[in-house]
This record gives sequence, C-alpha cells and structure tokens, in this order.
Amino acid sequence: EKDAFVAALAAAKAVLDDEDAMQPEITAADEALIAAAKALVKRGDKTALQNAVDSTASYNEGDYAKGWAEFAAARDAANIVLDTENVTQQQVDEALNTLIDAMLNLRYRADKDLLSKVVAAASALDLSGFTPASVAAFNAALSDAKAALDNPALSTDEQDTVDNAVNALSKAIAGLTNANGSPANLAVNGDGSITGATGSAKTGDTAPVALATATLLLAGAAVVVKRKKR
Repeated sequence: EKDAFVAALAAAKAVLDDEDAMQPEITAADEALIAAAKALVKRGDKTALQNAVDSTASYNEGDYAKGWAEFAAARDAANIVLDTENVTQQQVDEALNTLIDAMLNLRYRADKDLLSKVVAAASALDLSGFTPASVAAFNAALSDAKAALDNPALSTDEQDTVDNAVNALSKAIAGLTNANGSPANLAVNGDGSITGATGSAKTGDTAPVALATATLLLAGAAVVVKRKKR
C-alpha cells in the first residue's frame, strides 16, 4: 500500500506540474491518489503484545502439566508479529489475544511432594509377617500411587487424584495385618513417614522383633533391680 501511494503521489505531482494536462488526466490522477491514500493502513501498536511476551520470560515448561505446546506456539507467533515491520493493528490484536488465551490455559503440575514421600516410605517396608490379603491390598494401593506419581499430565485440576492416592495408600498401610491376625498398627505421619506402635516404620527389622527386644531389655533391668535390693 505504501509503494502504491508513493507512485500515485508522484503521478499526481507530475500532472500538477504539467501545464498542458487535460482535465481527464487531472481527475484520474486525483482519484488514483485518493484511492491509494485510503488503502494505506496504519502500523499496529505492539506495546501491549511486547509486554505480554516479556511477562512470559520466566515461564518454565517443567512447571506445567498442560497447555505448554499451545502456549509455545502462540508465543512464537507473537514474536513473529513483533519482528515484522508492517503489521496491522488487527494482526497485533489477534496475536495478543491468542497468546493471552494460551497463558490462561496453562496448568501447573499437581503437588506430589507428600505422595512422593509416602511412596518412598511404603516401598521400604518389610512386608514379611503380614497376611497375604493385607499385603495384596497394600501392593495395589502402592501401584496406583506410583502411577499417579509418574503421571506428568496431572495438573492442579487433578490434585484430587494425587490426594486420593495418598489417602488410599495410607489406608492400605494402616490395614496391614500381622500373620497372627493382630493389626500391625502402622500409620502415615503428616510428613509422609511411617511409624508403628513402637514409633518406627517396619523396614528391615520387623516391629514384633523390636517389641520383643524391648521387652527383654525391660525384663533384664527388672532382674538387676531385684538383685540389688537383695
């Protein structure tokens, strides 16, 4: 449009300088110049678009579970508009709106910190001495928890999925039952660690063994006290 206007302007000047120009030539030059002027389009204001792109400089793909591909494409398109000299306001606005929509559709990853700790503690449990049924329920809950932990697509919109996995695994841990039918009394703490009736998780050493050891130590102490009294 700019080149057409410059050409029309030059032609109009030539007709204006031509003393012998006839009225039809003058009229044609005038109409051509008006048409070229109307065809000119003002360059779009890119300030808002530039600000929007700048605001995403610290965005990290690893922080988001959903929407990154669409966002990256919208930001690339916005940068192309910014780098193009002659763009209309409509083109600028379309790029801005697309980028903003993509930014709003981004979803952070779900918080899996507690789930990760519970899974780690549960995986370290020594399952020997527990009933097959309670171990089967535990393994099923642990498998589901690991699947949720390894799922990169879980966003804050699916935080309930993560929390439910924590709750289900915690319930399965609490449901572990000793071979004699008594409850193992294991429980998940708020920090994700696991404790039992003896105050420590059942890992390499079983809780019953620890309890028996403590009983023997107390019995030995009692004998020593009695001997001293005699």
